[in-house]
Amino acid sequence: MQAAGSLSRAPAARVVVVEDEADVRRLLEFNLTGAGFDVVGLESAAQVADTVAREDAALVVLDRMLPDGDGLAVCSEIRRDERLAGLGILLLTALGSEADRVAGLSAGADDYVVKPFSVREVVARVRILASAVETRRKARQLDAAGARIFRWRDVLVDVFRHRVFGAGVEIELRPFEFLLLLTFLETPDQVWSREALIAKLWNGEVSTSRRTIDVHIRRLRERLGPFGEVVETVHGVGYRLRPE
Repeated sequence: MQAAGSLSRAPAARVVVVEDEADVRRLLEFNLTGAGFDVVGLESAAQVADTVAREDAALVVLDRMLPDGDGLAVCSEIRRDERLAGLGILLLTALGSEADRVAGLSAGADDYVVKPFSVREVVARVRILASAVETRRKARQLDAAGARIFRWRDVLVDVFRHRVFGAGVEIELRPFEFLLLLTFLETPDQVWSREALIAKLWNGEVSTSRRTIDVHIRRLRERLGPFGEVVETVHGVGYRLRPE
């Protein structure tokens, strides 16, 4: 692993780092603090959800292999906790196969980093995810008079408040899922390749596998339920907004 060096400032979001290897945890705490984050470190799976809720964290950097529990189980526990609906999750693990990545994303992680890693890359991914989470939190406090609305059939998206409704019922989306849906709604005539979506969501700062986009799309469709057909697969190319 390599130290991050000089890093640009980031919003003072709170990040919980769950990592049992003390040297790795301290390295992440040092660099994330230097990047402007408020960092809380944990060394085990016990009480992760309660700690994250108590600290009002924006996201958690979660090691998958912990001495007292599987990070995937912790990830799933967090996603079942209504207090943590908007929390970002970045999984950190030595398991780097495509199947492992898909399993992590399917368990509820927003992003996935394989060890050994560049600290600079981890900080960049944390910055991107924290920004999306914080933007969503602040948007929910905006006055409705400033609303910017997109509609697709019975789906309504309030951009400024980061809220999505299907036939009048609110649908909870995680940050990257919301950004994907908004991307398609903003560009109804465009077919997006996976590479273009990666560049947009991660701002071109980090490399991410094409499979990661497929998993996020699948989760978006699942969360939208009967309205999941809003995203159409263009075979051999990518995805687009399904024409009404």
